Amino acid sequence: MMNNLDVNQTWEGDNNVLLQQTGKYLLDVFKMKMKGKIKKTVTCEWIKIEPVEGHRCNADTEETFLHPINLIEIFEYRANLLLQRTGWELSGKLQEKGVHPIDAWNHT
Repeated sequence: MMNNLDVNQTWEGDNNVLLQQTGKYLLDVFKMKMKGKIKKTVTCEWIKIEPVEGHRCNADTEETFLHPINLIEIFEYRANLLLQRTGWELSGKLQEKGVHPIDAWNHT
């Protein structure tokens, strides 16, 4: 009976669903920006369509590195890098013959 009513049993599943929904939303915003259909969002202005891979952090001291603005830029870079890699991989899988869209999403 405890397993059927315990809230702790649902947290992991809820978190996974939230991560999947957020990931799909971010990929949709990225796709719209790639197509030139800019979706105005306050929270997703950091999404870039120009490739970020290879960019380097310009901080030359620990103090500069730990500055809040620099830390935000680092997190934005990482999120963009992962979003771009995932978007390009998903796009490639969706174009493969015989691959169902659900399988492409699950294997990306």
